Amino acid sequence: MLKLGAIGTASSHLAHFARELAADARIVRALALPSDPRIVPAGIELCETAEGFADNLDGILVLTRDGRNHAAEALPYLAQGLPVFVDKPLACDLISAEQMVRAGRVTSFSVLRFLPEVEELARGGVQLREIRVPGNGAGPHAGFWFLGIHGAELASTLVAQLRIEAVGVEGGVLTARLNGGTGPFAVVLDPAASGYEIGHAGGHEVLDVEAAYRHGASQLERFFAGEDVVSAAEMLAPIALLEDVLTRVRARSTRTSTLV
Repeated sequence: MLKLGAIGTASSHLAHFARELAADARIVRALALPSDPRIVPAGIELCETAEGFADNLDGILVLTRDGRNHAAEALPYLAQGLPVFVDKPLACDLISAEQMVRAGRVTSFSVLRFLPEVEELARGGVQLREIRVPGNGAGPHAGFWFLGIHGAELASTLVAQLRIEAVGVEGGVLTARLNGGTGPFAVVLDPAASGYEIGHAGGHEVLDVEAAYRHGASQLERFFAGEDVVSAAEMLAPIALLEDVLTRVRARSTRTSTLV
């Protein structure tokens, strides 16, 4: 059995992955950050200090919610030669993401990309209308990066040669109008959204998050067993896209403030 350690106990993903990982790869230890709850799923050892945390482990999962800290949390274990999964977002800037990719064997992905309906849309090259996901620019975990990264990854997964046509924020809802290999569509990061939805020429998909965790866990097992499940380019593309979108939003906000 591969023994894995998780960094961060505040995210619900710890319980999801603890439940969904199979017998040949299990989370056996969790490192709580200072502000984290001291509660972990049954069978997982709680650690309150990094000293000795990685001893006899076969891999690390960084499950903390603020992507601005992910490089600092992952790099020490990559330097030890351990494979590391970094929960979304890999980072909140492309430079930090590239640093981790160069540092060792790392993976990061939205579990939504492995849903059969998403894979079918990617194969079929269907014309998208809208990708709508939760996203809150005022949220404590790097704003739109938290959860909004899933919209960027779905867009990068489903459409090749993406380019940004326009961006805007109204009533806290960020809309990025994109174009690519299948034509124009929008990615909407909506703080009121309760789920993950894809509208396309053939219909409308409401993605099953619970099923996505099961598919994602199977990909984690492959990764920690030595397989590469997503390429470096696939990991970096959504970071580059969302960073560009948010840079344009800030620039637009600055111009508006100057005019006012």
